[in-house]
Amino acid sequence: MLTYSAPRAVPPCLFRHPAELRAIRIVQLCVPHLGQDDINVAATGCHGRCSSLLNDRHPAGDDGSLKTRDPHPVPSRQMERLSGQPLKAAVEKLAEVQRLLGNLRGGAPGSSGWRADYVRWAAESEDALVHYFLRRDVEQLLYTPRYWEIWRTGDAPKDFPRLFFPEVEARYGELGDLLERLRALQSRFGGLTGRILVPDANVFLQFTFFRDAPWQELTDGEDARIVVPLLVVEQLDRNKYATNKRTGHRAHSVLRAFEELGMADGVPTSLPGRGTIEIIADEPRHLRAPVEDDQIVEVARRVSEAADVPTMLVTGDLAMLVRARALNTPSIRIPEAWSVTETTVIS
Repeated sequence: MLTYSAPRAVPPCLFRHPAELRAIRIVQLCVPHLGQDDINVAATGCHGRCSSLLNDRHPAGDDGSLKTRDPHPVPSRQMERLSGQPLKAAVEKLAEVQRLLGNLRGGAPGSSGWRADYVRWAAESEDALVHYFLRRDVEQLLYTPRYWEIWRTGDAPKDFPRLFFPEVEARYGELGDLLERLRALQSRFGGLTGRILVPDANVFLQFTFFRDAPWQELTDGEDARIVVPLLVVEQLDRNKYATNKRTGHRAHSVLRAFEELGMADGVPTSLPGRGTIEIIADEPRHLRAPVEDDQIVEVARRVSEAADVPTMLVTGDLAMLVRARALNTPSIRIPEAWSVTETTVIS
């Protein structure tokens, strides 16, 4: 448990210069029981710009309080997950953070230590969540302008209703929204049987037409759940205009079949005797990898993290296999017997 009332992380929107960051953190760590005013004075002694930056970046209103404009106003905040962490673990940690915040919702105005408890919760939540989500998104979730006003104001009972309750309710609500979205993803791929296959574009263009392909040959006879990344659909769209007529015709046929199966809805569609197929969109705020093959491998890895069954990337390209194995993503090369024609593919 943390024993100081000031947070260890100061967002770059308030203190950008490395020397300013070090000044605040040194004071917080070396003299943990200082009040906020003393921290400001001590930090100013370490680096003269710290206090002025806090006031300049968030000027005071007529009543002396800090203005609470939000530099990142979003109706529903998104958090990008780090690769390599199971979705189940991220959901459990997020739920724990929300539960601990819920313990503060019943506080009464003037409660002793309410400010210290909330600041401590934010610092400990940051430590927990940065193992599962991008630090940038964690800081934007926790360290809002109203949070910094609470941190600066101190234990003033008159400010409790105006600052504390709205901020706690806002954080609790956003955590709930995040949990709802992640649990929806978890329920989509959790509790399945068989195996999940994530094909690249060449699987649809150069091999047996997907509705006729014996997918269960790749799953040792188990049910096959085929998950098509949105990027693969976009690549197929581009290939409709390939100079090679065979490639263009195949791309048209595959996309038409997707529409006929109702795959635009993003829900699993039955392939009689072969399993199911569906399209998976990018997670909100997800930044795609600059190399498209890397992005497809990333999708396969994220699906694997959310699923309870084996997940494999399916490709006919050696380069894609090399990329997948370099990133520790299970993969399988599609059998040459499935190959139907030579095509020129636009990547």
